[in-house]
Amino acid sequence: MPRSAQARATQPSMEQRIRERFSGSKLSASRSPGGSLQGSPLMGSIPGTPHSQLSGGTQQNTYLEEFQLTLDEAYNAIIREDFYYEHAPSTSLCLSILELHSDPRECGQQILQRCQDLSEFLRPIRPGVINPEVDYNLVINMMKTLLFNAKLKFLKDGDSSSVELCDSYLSHVDLLCVFVSSNCADIPSIQQLQNTDSARLVRDRLVKVERLSLAQEVATKSGLDPAAVWTAWGMSCLKAGDYPGAREKFSRILKAPSDRNQMQPPAKRVADIIQHLESAGASSLSLTEILTAPPGSIRDFITEPKMKAQSSASLSAIFDSPPLQECLYYIKTYCSYSTMVHFYRKHKNFNLAVSLILQKRCSTEVFIEALLVPCMKQGSLGRLQNEMLRLDPTLNAWNVYLTASCRYLNRNGLNHVLYHFQLFMKDFVRAAMMCIKFFQSGIKTYSDLFDRLHYLEKARQHFKAVLDDKQWDGVPRPPITGGVSSGWAGSSTEANIRLMLTPSDLTKHMNTMKLQIEVTKTLHRMAGKGSGLEGQSSSASASSSTGTDAPQKPPTLFGNSKEKAAVARKALLSGNTIQEGFQLAFRIIQDFRLPDTLIYSHVGRHLANIRKYKEIRSLLICIRDTGLARDQNCDEILDACVRVVADDSSQTKEAEVLIKLMKSDTNKINAYILCGKLKSAYLLAVKGERVEDVQRIMRAAKQAGQSQAQMKAICQTWLASQEEKRLREQQAQQLLSQSRQPRH
Repeated sequence: MPRSAQARATQPSMEQRIRERFSGSKLSASRSPGGSLQGSPLMGSIPGTPHSQLSGGTQQNTYLEEFQLTLDEAYNAIIREDFYYEHAPSTSLCLSILELHSDPRECGQQILQRCQDLSEFLRPIRPGVINPEVDYNLVINMMKTLLFNAKLKFLKDGDSSSVELCDSYLSHVDLLCVFVSSNCADIPSIQQLQNTDSARLVRDRLVKVERLSLAQEVATKSGLDPAAVWTAWGMSCLKAGDYPGAREKFSRILKAPSDRNQMQPPAKRVADIIQHLESAGASSLSLTEILTAPPGSIRDFITEPKMKAQSSASLSAIFDSPPLQECLYYIKTYCSYSTMVHFYRKHKNFNLAVSLILQKRCSTEVFIEALLVPCMKQGSLGRLQNEMLRLDPTLNAWNVYLTASCRYLNRNGLNHVLYHFQLFMKDFVRAAMMCIKFFQSGIKTYSDLFDRLHYLEKARQHFKAVLDDKQWDGVPRPPITGGVSSGWAGSSTEANIRLMLTPSDLTKHMNTMKLQIEVTKTLHRMAGKGSGLEGQSSSASASSSTGTDAPQKPPTLFGNSKEKAAVARKALLSGNTIQEGFQLAFRIIQDFRLPDTLIYSHVGRHLANIRKYKEIRSLLICIRDTGLARDQNCDEILDACVRVVADDSSQTKEAEVLIKLMKSDTNKINAYILCGKLKSAYLLAVKGERVEDVQRIMRAAKQAGQSQAQMKAICQTWLASQEEKRLREQQAQQLLSQSRQPRH
């Protein structure tokens, strides 16, 4: 800044200061022996010498010579220190000096640097305190002038990147002008605005002090994300109750989801908006409600305002609250359907939550994740079902959601919830099948099955309900077309999602359950009396029937044919005698058309193992009494029993008794050979003149070795005699045929 005339008058003359400065060793080399400054370049041109002592020239030349630089650096330093402008600051003089620069690019860089220096004058003395000695408008105008000339310099030099930098500086100068016009005390420098991190700090500081329009200008000019400013601005409007203004601010940064059926939580900004509005809506209470409330209620409200507001406000009044109405606007505009359903459910309005599913045709995923799963966790599944029925008593509109729900529950193993859901949707057949599943799951003994017989009773009732029109209420009963109808487990259409069976199939299933109830009661009763014919080998028998040594769960009539056959065998062996369980086993075999001979043979082998030969005979008697068994079937059963004891020499007598019960001689011979009774087999074969059987006996004797050598010889002799007999008969036949031929 220019010095005042008074200051210049009080200072010592230039000549005196120079003489004082150079009175030391620096000028000793140029001093004359008399102490004068002869030979010094300062002599004759010492600034500050009075006009009367100058040899010539005008006063103007004297002023120019007063601040003229020389080759003496020490003298030049003094000149620069004492130099001053008559008018300062002066951008015209600055630019005139810079015009003398030979490099336009370097000149432009110097101008940019001066602009940065000037911007530092705009900064406050300390935070929040402006500098009263600075003319802010003057500094900003100077910066604009310098930047304009710098841009011309760069254009002249062809430096496009520097031209862009000038434009950036000009933009920031405009921003500084906004700061000044807004009476903002904390004005940043250009360098701060050029740096992204520093500019972000400036923006955040403005947001903190709620200079939001100015913060938005900083974000725009500095290339920052304006979302933070719009968010703060919108939240400020919300807190002030300016809901239209908040909508306008938030509309600049919030976007509606492309697919509202997607299961995604709301964006963080939207979640913050919803949380604020819900808090405001919960704490708001009308003046009329406060004034008309009794004194006790007012005291409660002062103590717990939110609790009192929630308890006193009715369900319809909740959504009449302006904050909650505004909350609904943001949810409907910027959130998915799942968030909307969650909002209604949170405020205990199942009517709107369930209605939204049908009105917006929400996806099944939204229905499951936003309604079904939360209701299951809260124990309000019945309330959800009541709302579904209220909206559509036929449930036809809910078919796709019911189907998806059943699939979800089945996939996640939520069988009990699935069962109640099947009853709700009148899918009685599948509900009955679920009861059968409950009956069988996790059992170890028939006593466990006996404790679960109530599930079979429920299943029978569900099967009966299929044909009872009263059980369907308002849900139309699907037509029975024969066979299985379309359902959620198949790939057919969703027109009929309930499994349907023909009356004959229903009767068949109910008979199976009735028979299973009888089997369970019988086996449970027999187990209570102690071990039956299964004895100590019962576990081995059960494991052999399943092909594994691990303990198996009790078989039931709801399994495959192999499991049903196991039930029949258990029924036969459950009592102390075969007669006790034969009728029940025979019914199982006949009802399910099981291979009876195979089952009886298996039981016979078990009886032979435990040496119950009397029961084997009783089994044969019972089988023959049915009138359905042939001799060959009984022989197969006996053969199975003989094979068990064939290798046990101590059971030879019992084996012969079993063999004698056979009807076919061939089967007897085979059994004798198996037991090593070759003599008995030979006698029986010779009696019937069975050549092939004798040959087999001879081979068995040959394999037995020396112990059966005599039997081998006997067989060979008999076979030889039979061969001679055959040859004689053949010769006789030939002679007879020759005698009958006519002679020519």
